Amino acid sequence: MTKLVGQTSLRKIQTEVHQWGAPIQEKKLSGIWRGICSTITSKDHDNTFIRAGCKLKMGNGNHVNFWSDTWLTDFCLANSYPALFCLSSSKAGIVSQYWIEDTWYWNLKWIRSLRTRENLMFQRLIFDLNLAVIHRSKEDRLV
Repeated sequence: MTKLVGQTSLRKIQTEVHQWGAPIQEKKLSGIWRGICSTITSKDHDNTFIRAGCKLKMGNGNHVNFWSDTWLTDFCLANSYPALFCLSSSKAGIVSQYWIEDTWYWNLKWIRSLRTRENLMFQRLIFDLNLAVIHRSKEDRLV
């Protein structure tokens, strides 16, 4: 039952908020849905619990948290690469912070030097990141 309610809720959210940057439409939304949609798109609220159940289609990366949002695979990178996440010196960075002069540059910084096993994980992460399709001129959106 809970899963069905969650899927129905997610479909409604996806319908009402199709782009992260789009303003919330006042028409046909109850105050509760307006609040939920505003929380998902807000940068001011802690919305990690709600966003954890959402998958994002990468646009320009302005609204996608590199480690905690699900944007590259079916899992967030913090769960796919937990050792690297723990060693990251920037756990709250957004994907667009890695854009440097028309090139995606995955400049990840660590709190200490990576060991051999962690370097192997990092190489796998870079391989996955290089498969990412990112559109600088489009907004990020829920899928």
